[in-house]
Amino acid sequence: MRLFCLILALGTVVYAQQTGVSGRLTDQSGAVVVSAIVKIADTKSGAQVATLSNDQGLYTFPTLLASEYKLRVEAPGCRLSLFRRKATPSQC
Repeated sequence: MRLFCLILALGTVVYAQQTGVSGRLTDQSGAVVVSAIVKIADTKSGAQVATLSNDQGLYTFPTLLASEYKLRVEAPGCRLSLFRRKATPSQC
């Protein structure tokens, strides 16, 4: 049975023109998805970085330039998930 993985992406301010994206991966039952490959790519420049979700299903990309990103999640037993997110610094 293939499970659908859900993603919560949150932006946080690091510096004036930088931001970050983080989230928690869970399946439909709410169980965390551990060791998923999470890739984020800048849709304008094509620059890409990757990380793994930890034992709590958490992942983070702490320092990104403000831009639009494509998020890709791959995990055994889960359907491939693609998302687009706009990462912008918060206005204080």
